Amino acid sequence: VGGNYCLNNGFNKLHDCILVSDHQSKSVNDAKTYIANKGEANVNETAPISTYAYDISSSVSNYTYSSTNNKGYFADNFDFDQTTGRFILKNTDGSAVIYDNLKEKYIGYYTCGVTSSCDTSFYKITSANIETNTIEGYKYNFKEISSFDSQVGIYKTIDNDGDSFIYRGNVTNNNVYFGGFYWKVIRINGDSSIRMIYNGTTLSSSGNKTVGSGLFTKPHASPAYAGYMYNENNVPTVSEEVTHTYFNSSTTYFFGESYTYSLDENGDMQFKLISGENNYPMVSMTLSQMKADTTGQLAKTPYTCKQTDSNKTCTLLLKVNSITSATNAKTNYISVAPTSREMAVQNVKNSYVKKIIDNWYLNTFSKKLNKGKNVTTYLADSMFCSDRSITNNTYSGYLTTKSTYFAPNSRINLSPSLLCEKNDSFSVLETNKTNGNLIYPIGTISVDEVRLAGGVSGLKNLSFYLKTGGYYWTMTPYMYDGARAFSVVYVVNSNGGISTNGVISGNAVRPVINLKSDTLISSGDGTVSNPYVIE
Repeated sequence: VGGNYCLNNGFNKLHDCILVSDHQSKSVNDAKTYIANKGEANVNETAPISTYAYDISSSVSNYTYSSTNNKGYFADNFDFDQTTGRFILKNTDGSAVIYDNLKEKYIGYYTCGVTSSCDTSFYKITSANIETNTIEGYKYNFKEISSFDSQVGIYKTIDNDGDSFIYRGNVTNNNVYFGGFYWKVIRINGDSSIRMIYNGTTLSSSGNKTVGSGLFTKPHASPAYAGYMYNENNVPTVSEEVTHTYFNSSTTYFFGESYTYSLDENGDMQFKLISGENNYPMVSMTLSQMKADTTGQLAKTPYTCKQTDSNKTCTLLLKVNSITSATNAKTNYISVAPTSREMAVQNVKNSYVKKIIDNWYLNTFSKKLNKGKNVTTYLADSMFCSDRSITNNTYSGYLTTKSTYFAPNSRINLSPSLLCEKNDSFSVLETNKTNGNLIYPIGTISVDEVRLAGGVSGLKNLSFYLKTGGYYWTMTPYMYDGARAFSVVYVVNSNGGISTNGVISGNAVRPVINLKSDTLISSGDGTVSNPYVIE
């Protein structure tokens, strides 16, 4: 068995091997004591801690610098933060950073586009095309210049079932080959099962680490749709009036006199614009054009799917009552949103992410064998947490016209936790701690697991074992934005940091499974080139 510490010393259970390998301990109890004596992980810092520099990587041409109101930020100088790898625009004379349309006078200036600081797409302008809002210039990139392997290894925390031991930082010995796929161990759960995240079909560092991608769920106006599962009404409901702020000033939307609705093949309510009893035809206008119209067009055709194709349907319809600017309007939301907090958190319907994961399990994973045994016989039914709890009494958790922040937002930067309420603890079989709402024993990662493993909001982590180079979903809700009418969920971004995306963004999906605690290994040392092989 070569240099495998575990098999050379009689530890042939993956559970035991993970623990004793952290410090080549002589027993599992010694390993647990050693890990506990490390104390709590310092979640205020990334693991590992890195420093950055920048260079001018390439020249660019015809780069569209802005997509919001054709405006962007400009300054004649910048700072670079070596800790975060972030570019910050500033003016030499100390004046405020300029927010303006692209103009020739900004040649020689720097821009991040629609933000005043960024860690991507930072440019020095050498020429500008005012008509097309494009620039030529030089692109600045960050690069990692050092990485201090702080807190690398396993740290102790707790979950609903007891002591949990989670990998943190730039670990290199948590790789597993199982069922024809490669996995990375995240942690040992409190019930002693082993949690692993999908890492592709090849050993390549840039291999296929996801099983698909897509929206988190459909674009509906309600906090309910931030959940891994949710519930909704079966008939349309009309919200109170709200200022909707998410129109694009240059986009022409179709507006209609009335609408119909029906269920599609997926059971989703779909709205479609039609002419009503007055037979007013649909019109295509920007919000500014509709506001400037003096013929009463808005009163005739107030409904919109915010689509640029008159034949397209939508799951969220807007009735525009009045227009306040090129991007803002007073509207009612028409949807099938739940009408109570209790309804919103009932686990009846699947998010799109859950559908992707379940389909992969049913059609691909569950058909695989490992050493002649079906892979499903190795799996434990350990819980997955999609925490929709609310800590602030001013948040409703269901109203479409008011914003809601979920509990992970208030704790994630201070004290991430693996504890989870029963209704949000997903499992196949119901217990006194879990909800029993899963069909298959598979899910995806939570933002608290990412945080404890070394990811930090707003900071890069290029040497992090959960970084893939792309964006992928967690199953943790962040907030519902009442003004823009969609929910927001935590993601792991391309730089290994924690970010948030609206549920209508397209991100990758990485399944997570749990192996039984008595799972055996036959070879390997956990490295990428020599992963543990499940017996």
